[in-house]
Amino acid sequence: MIPDNFKYADDKPIIGQSSSLLKVLRKALQVADSSISVMIEGETGTGKELIARAIHYQSPRENMRFEAINCAAITETLAESELFGHEKGAFTGADKPKTGKFELAHDGTLFLDEIGDLPLLQQAKVLRAIQEGEFYRVGGTKLIRVNVRIICATNIDLFQAVQEKRFRRDLFYRLRVAQIPVPSLRERKEDIPLLAEHFWKKYNKKDRANITGISAKTLELLTAHSWPGNIRELENAIWKAVVIRKQGIIQPDDIDIAGEQWVDNKLEIDIPTGKLEFYDVMETVTKTAAQKIVGVAMAKSNGNTVLAKEYLGLKRWDNVVKRYGVDLEKIEKSLPQGGLSEEEDKKQNGKTDCPMIAPSCLNARQKEAVQYLKTNHSLTAEQYGHLTNTSRRTALREIKELVDSGIVSMIGSSRNISYQLITK
Repeated sequence: MIPDNFKYADDKPIIGQSSSLLKVLRKALQVADSSISVMIEGETGTGKELIARAIHYQSPRENMRFEAINCAAITETLAESELFGHEKGAFTGADKPKTGKFELAHDGTLFLDEIGDLPLLQQAKVLRAIQEGEFYRVGGTKLIRVNVRIICATNIDLFQAVQEKRFRRDLFYRLRVAQIPVPSLRERKEDIPLLAEHFWKKYNKKDRANITGISAKTLELLTAHSWPGNIRELENAIWKAVVIRKQGIIQPDDIDIAGEQWVDNKLEIDIPTGKLEFYDVMETVTKTAAQKIVGVAMAKSNGNTVLAKEYLGLKRWDNVVKRYGVDLEKIEKSLPQGGLSEEEDKKQNGKTDCPMIAPSCLNARQKEAVQYLKTNHSLTAEQYGHLTNTSRRTALREIKELVDSGIVSMIGSSRNISYQLITK
């Protein structure tokens, strides 16, 4: 459990009791009492700023200012002014002096969010300010000295950015003295009921609703979802449900979590530490990569092999399976479950049971697409999505049904596919 004396921002508590979250908080407590620089790593929406604030409030600087700046949200031309401030007349529009974030955070904590998006020119100036504890305002001649504790956060692989020369190596090591990885929501699903309760109570008050709880079926739905947008996505889903339901118990129909599921596109390969036979190792690497690539395509196409082949520019699986040993059955078993169930899809789109889709069995979106093709030569998956206001994944799946049923045909190359109505 989170210790009772753990301090938070006034209205932003950290919710959960999973072992992965408690591990993060233990690390936060370990580094809080020092002035060490901390890098918080994790996907978007995982609550990295909350962890940064938690470190600040457990530290000796808790009564001083906590200043945050999102490096991805400031333009390259304004970055230096935002960080270090400027003097009056320093540039066009600078009609009065401005105090920058470094100066505002003196004796406190400065949180640099999305540090990987900081322009290279400003990276050098930030490095000097951290190392020397001093800087000049833009257009200024007075040296300003500060005592600032730096915490930063990133949702990208900064080490890779260093390798690609998009991020300074010296700044990377200066910031990453201590590292705290924050788990994604799918890695701490046992916290979802607690988070959901916190959010419905929060928006009950904000929107003057009278929600009294969440049904067991709804919690099952929430727990089964992969939450690619993490806690932020969950919060928005609960907020919308509160607005829709208004009073009583939140039901599955109140939850809107349609969208692309999380796809694991990272490839990890273990290289033997002993004597290496180059060609044997390369064969292993190639087969492992092929399995992963096909797996990602299958996940993106929601298990539809025809669409997966389109993603990869392939006409047949035979050569891939034979040459690289791809195990399609293993991939299909590992696919995440997502999207509408068959029963839900029928309910929402007016689809009835038919062994093969005939015109009478089309859902409303498919009927609209067929009508469009009666007056237009062809239709792409992107156009289908815009026409029917649906995701690319759903568009590809529903077009595939039209193709299989002989209603439309596919034309063009693997990289430029469109569909046209079959006239009989």
